[in-house]
Amino acid sequence: MKTVYFRTFIILFVMMVAAVVYGQYKKHKCLVVIGEPDVHKRYPHQYRPIQFIEYTQKGLWFEKDLPKSFFVQPYSLSSKPAQKDQWSLMAVGDIMAHADLQVSAYLHSDDPAETSGGYDWMFKNVTELFSGADVVLGNLETPISPRSSRSGYPRFNADPLLLDALRKVDFDILFTANNHALDQGEEGVIETHEQLEQRNLLHLGTNHPARDKRDFLILSIGDSHTLKIAFLNYTFVTNIEPPNDRIVQYLSLDVDRVEKIAHAIKAAKNENAEYIVVFLHWGQEYHAMPMRSQREVVKGLCLQGADMIIGSGPHVIQPMEIIYSKGGKILEAHVEGAKEHFVAYSLGNFISHQRGMPQYGMALEITIAERGNGFFMHNAVPHNA
Repeated sequence: MKTVYFRTFIILFVMMVAAVVYGQYKKHKCLVVIGEPDVHKRYPHQYRPIQFIEYTQKGLWFEKDLPKSFFVQPYSLSSKPAQKDQWSLMAVGDIMAHADLQVSAYLHSDDPAETSGGYDWMFKNVTELFSGADVVLGNLETPISPRSSRSGYPRFNADPLLLDALRKVDFDILFTANNHALDQGEEGVIETHEQLEQRNLLHLGTNHPARDKRDFLILSIGDSHTLKIAFLNYTFVTNIEPPNDRIVQYLSLDVDRVEKIAHAIKAAKNENAEYIVVFLHWGQEYHAMPMRSQREVVKGLCLQGADMIIGSGPHVIQPMEIIYSKGGKILEAHVEGAKEHFVAYSLGNFISHQRGMPQYGMALEITIAERGNGFFMHNAVPHNA
């Protein structure tokens, strides 16, 4: 009988200690609470990102968080009437080749309509959506290295047939500056370049060691009236330290990121670029809001001539906003003659096999128009990806 009482006492004591520990953990750390997202009322096909990580006053990232109230319209921008001259971009976030995704492609490779090794079916729902865009772009977050074995997380390597499927749904530019760029080493960067160029896919973000470093890519889009857009691509994080400062467009914490990007913006403008788009791989993973430091970078880039900033990396959707500038200053609100800069902090995952909120991403349909004081973001319409 004493033994039974003793065991009961031990069990109750352990449960009490566990409750205290859990309470302290909840008070001082963040808890991951995964749930299905709500649907945005204005855009029923666009999922609303929820704050699925619970932050407390002593949470891990609270000093860097932006308050939710900062954004008036954080998830979508109202539609405006079409302009006489306008150009369309379709932007998506991370294209990730997790092992389960590659296995799924293999299992579909013998389907009657399949021509890309089982990858075609994964993108069939965006074929029509992408077909009307002047340019389609996204972040290729996997090397394409045929000489190495296929692999998923944590060191990705996908079959070149993935690129065939992306080409068929009209991708034009794939950005390669991200934390997985060096998963297959320098040789993987070279092979990825070769595979992209074989398929006439434009790319930016990593550099071939034997070629000149390329800081930007200028593309003329449109028919009757063309627009010269310069694209820039950088990553703020890498899983493997680059062997030098040129193979990956990597901006570490110990450099002035705004200054580095500003040099490329100036060079692009010297080559008559009319509109500047900066695609950044950055931010805190799985966090529904950007960090304060990111917005400081954004404000700096806007003052240096960036018209649009698009982000990826957190694997979840983050807010969008319009920033106004005039006379070398960031304004609190729009005034006559102010320049507009559009920011989408994170588009989430375009395709992946991550669970929870990372399985949701957006394909952002952006139109650019022209008026008296230059070009501006006319519409930004999110589509569930």
